[in-house]
Parts: sequence; structure tokens; C-alpha cells
Amino acid sequence: MKKIGLILFVLLILVFSCKSNRQVIEKNVVEKEVNYIPYYLKVYEADSLYIIKDYKKSFKILDSLFNIFQPKNTFRINEYETFCKIKIILKKNLVKNDFVKLMSQYGYSKIWIESDSILNLFFDSKKDIQKKYNLYRELYLQKINLDLRKKIVMLVEEDQKYRIGNKNSNTVNMRRVTDSVNVIEIIKIFDTYGYPNIDLIGNYTIDDKEVLVDPILYHTSTSKNNQYFLTKIFEYVRKGKADPSTYAFMVDRLKLHRKENQNYGTFENKINSSTKVINENRRNIGLPSINYESWKTNKIYPTLK
Repeated sequence: MKKIGLILFVLLILVFSCKSNRQVIEKNVVEKEVNYIPYYLKVYEADSLYIIKDYKKSFKILDSLFNIFQPKNTFRINEYETFCKIKIILKKNLVKNDFVKLMSQYGYSKIWIESDSILNLFFDSKKDIQKKYNLYRELYLQKINLDLRKKIVMLVEEDQKYRIGNKNSNTVNMRRVTDSVNVIEIIKIFDTYGYPNIDLIGNYTIDDKEVLVDPILYHTSTSKNNQYFLTKIFEYVRKGKADPSTYAFMVDRLKLHRKENQNYGTFENKINSSTKVINENRRNIGLPSINYESWKTNKIYPTLK
């Protein structure tokens, strides 16, 4: 009997061990498969449909997308905001907690919400949400790394310090020194915190400033560390941490520096490749067609034509 019990005990250990290992493998597979490039492409599609007021199709895309991916609120696209607004427009059941995320997770201030007629329509009808606004705001501020935000502000100021004004041998030399220091600092930030996007360092509502690491990254693209940064930023793009346009700018800047054709058409007055090739390259990193922004502007502001 003791022998049988021992055998059963060993079998149980093996079963649970196999189950545990399988769970770890499945978790690792899922993590490796997370790729936000398809997400960005669908977000732009939903954005275009929202702009032409095809709200049902736009909602269908975003609703399906958010069931697969952790929702983001991409800078200047604001797909989660769009998702909430479509629900309000179509009179779908916008759950209170979903709306609260705009404040507690994505950092929408009361001023932002009240300045948007659609969001304010819902906000104005929910007195309980209004009463707890300060709580939701505090939850957002608690997840923001304000010290890191100040650090990025300082690095950007140093980055721009010798790039504004007349160019001479002294300023050129100081730019090189500053860029070398900033490269070291940004690598430290990546290693310690990851990519310092608005989820980590906060949005405009913190101090009425757009704080972005992009200017520093742009100046790393032609440095001797360019391959490290290009590889790192593309990795962050795939993980949904960095905007594809940041990566595109860095690559195209390096290409032009080497007197080569751009990949993504970031610098519109220096495009030598066909639109078809450029758009295919853009799609591969999660960007819309090269004419998307001008099309969007014309749709939203037709009188500016």
C-alpha cells in the first residue's frame, strides 16, 4: 500500500509540474505573440470611419480590437476616447467604469471632458462620476512618474539648448557633447523604466506641456548608437509602447543622412521612392498611407483647403 501511495504521489507531482510548465510556456507564447502593429492599422481604419461618421463600422472594429488587445489611447488618435464617444452617439450602454477610465487611466481632466460636447453629454448626466472626479484624477496622478517626467523635460531642454539660434563651431561641438550625454541617460531610462511614453510620464494636463522623448531620439538616429536605438524603438512599437511615427522619423532621418531614399516618407519634400513602396513600408510598421493626415485634416477642416 505504501508503495502504491508513493507512486500516486509521484504521479501527482508530475501532473502538476507538467501543468505548471505548460502554463509558463503558454504565458511566454502569448507574450511573444503580442504585436501591436496590426492594432495600430485597425485603429487608423476605425479613425477614418469615425471621421466620415460611419460610427457603426468604426465601433465594430474598436470593440473587436479591444477584446484582443489591451486598449490604448494613441497620441493624436485617441481611439479609446473615440470608442466612448461612439457609444454615446449610438446610444449604446456606455458602462460607468469604461468612462471613468478616461480620467483614471488616460488622464482626461475635467476641462478636457467638458470641452468636448459628446463626452460632456455623458459626464453631465452622471452626478456620481462628477462627485468622484478628484478621486479618479488622483488615481491617474499616482501612476505617473513625475520625477521621470521632469528628467525628460530637462533632457529635452538640453537637447534644444544649442540647436536654437546661430550655428557655429562652439554650438556644434556642444550639441555633440549634449547628444552623447543624452544617449547615456536615455539608455539608463530604457533599462530602468522602459519606454517613457505618456502612460508613464503623463499627458498635457499635468503641467500644460507636451513632454515627449522624441526630440532626443531623433538625434540618436545618426549617432554611432543608431542601431541600438532603432532596434529598441521598433521593439517598443511592436509592444505598443512607442508610436510607429517615432520609429519612421528615426529611420528616414538616418537614410537621408546617408543620402539614401527614405523608407516611410517622413520628410515629404525629399521623397524619391514610389508612393506604393512608401505606403507598403508604412503599413509594415503600423502607419496609415502617406496621405492620411492631409486627408483627415481636409475632412475635419474643409474650409482650410
